[in-house]
Amino acid sequence: VLHTHTLAGANVTSRVAARLAGVPVVSHLHIANSFRPSTRFALRRLDNWTARLAAALVAVSEDTRRAYVEQGYPTRMRVVHNGVETASASANGLREELAKVDGARAILVGADLEHRGAYERELRQRAEELGVAERVVFAGARDDAARVLAAADVVALPSWTEGLPMVVLEAMALGRAVVATPVGGTPELLEDG
Repeated sequence: VLHTHTLAGANVTSRVAARLAGVPVVSHLHIANSFRPSTRFALRRLDNWTARLAAALVAVSEDTRRAYVEQGYPTRMRVVHNGVETASASANGLREELAKVDGARAILVGADLEHRGAYERELRQRAEELGVAERVVFAGARDDAARVLAAADVVALPSWTEGLPMVVLEAMALGRAVVATPVGGTPELLEDG
């Protein structure tokens, strides 16, 4: 079995290669496609056509499934929500490590990979302009996500697009309050209020 969970172009290639090799393919779809204008028509048609070659089509949320069916995928697509381990985690001094000032503060964790740091620079400048720079910690990319979540009082996810966000599941598994934008599969996890 070939299991894919990638972008449309790679899905098209993988499905055709699997068919030629006589191997069943399972396409695991995490987020709705966003096509470049120059390739939108052709790639969309190829993606929809090769989806019919897959032995199984699995979406991580009802919203993701709906987006692919609207794109032209077969309606036989199934939803299997993401899951996380529910083991506990300890902050182990992380609050002290990141607490540069007393009182409330925002700790931004992660790397700006899509914009090569431009978005982080914009956020830093905005924090300066608003006079809150001393209350905003840019923690960067970290390999201790469970520890970071365990140290949080509230986890915020202000995404513009999502499939089914793992960070929301991980925060909830640790009993943390979550505030998130209602995009993608996020409303399938959270209830307003």
